[in-house]
Amino acid sequence: MATSVLAILIARSLGPHDWGIFSGFLGLSLALAVFAEFGLSAWVLRELSHLATRADIEVEEVKRRAGQLVGGGFLLTSLLGAAFIVGTVAAAIVLALNFELSVSVVSLVAYSGVRSGSTSLEAFFRSRRKLRRVVAALLIEKGVLLILIALLLVAGAGLIGVAVAYPIAGLIRLLVNALNILSRNELTFSRTRLTDLRYVARGSMPFALNRASLNVVPRLDAFLLAALSPIAAGYFALGNRILGPALILPMVISSTLYPFLARESRNSTAGWAVVGLLTAVGVALAGVGVLVAPFLVPLLFGSEYRDAVPVVQVMLFAMPFVFGANPLLAHVYSSRREGRALAVGLAAASVVGTGAILAGQLINGPIAAASGYLFRQALFAGTLVVAARLPAPPISGSHPEGQGIPEFSQAATRSAP
Repeated sequence: MATSVLAILIARSLGPHDWGIFSGFLGLSLALAVFAEFGLSAWVLRELSHLATRADIEVEEVKRRAGQLVGGGFLLTSLLGAAFIVGTVAAAIVLALNFELSVSVVSLVAYSGVRSGSTSLEAFFRSRRKLRRVVAALLIEKGVLLILIALLLVAGAGLIGVAVAYPIAGLIRLLVNALNILSRNELTFSRTRLTDLRYVARGSMPFALNRASLNVVPRLDAFLLAALSPIAAGYFALGNRILGPALILPMVISSTLYPFLARESRNSTAGWAVVGLLTAVGVALAGVGVLVAPFLVPLLFGSEYRDAVPVVQVMLFAMPFVFGANPLLAHVYSSRREGRALAVGLAAASVVGTGAILAGQLINGPIAAASGYLFRQALFAGTLVVAARLPAPPISGSHPEGQGIPEFSQAATRSAP
């Protein structure tokens, strides 16, 4: 909700054209954040959730193993984030971008790296259902961001001021999470070895591929649309912003499901009831959203965005698919069906969806592009339904060299191939 308030402030201040350009670069930075996060949040969350259910391990040993997971994950995301920042600086120099644009892009990419680091730490809190700590860190970040941007816009700082505010707020969130972990005797940290780092990278690889399909390409939509039409990108980003608060519900419920699903057998159907319930909620919210959009969009964003109303309405029809897909993904991951077949299916759906969005823009403008967005969300949901109904793969393998992080679920830790 804080992010949506920010979007309203920025969109009203910049206008449709510049809002479209800003949204494009913000989408690019969030896409890079997905790469930097490397699927670690979902993988670490699953492994920590399974670890918490083990009654055959001493408490100190659990703390040591959890510390290796959290420490290795944070180190990997930090290295990837630093690499993206250096690469972005080099690209800005090579492309000879002007100073304002260079600082803005580098700042947003830096925010993506800091954000992925926070997400990897928060996986521990989620696995132990200590959600108050996650909520506190998020609220502090968004509150600081909201205050900073409001002050900077009043001061006339423009695009560069808005962009710089993001990494500042992100660093504060990371600091809060780090203090929450270090101030409590819940984890035992040790020096992360190369074998541990390889183990974490290999285990999270399927999640990284799936997450890239679900998030990286979609987050590039506004960036790619901005190349065709900045105003169309602005309308598209407006639709995403309005959808954002409503999508908090399925995302939070899905991440909360992991500790519960960890207690079920891998062929359990416990998650299907939640899928059906959330899909029904998505249908209801989409209907309400379509009815109020003609009044809500001009009221919040200004009369300049009245032409965005049909785009928003089409995008709202994607809500049932997104609401159903989030718990489906938790069900698929908990039953260790995250392998190659799912990665290929999601990647194909993502690419086809982006092609439909760009083709729609070229053929019939922003409304047709929004139809491509709806089509892709339906493809995602369908792919996850198929994956959830496939037989669960056998678990095999162990930590390299038999050292470091031992098995977490029955026979092994390594994710299914």
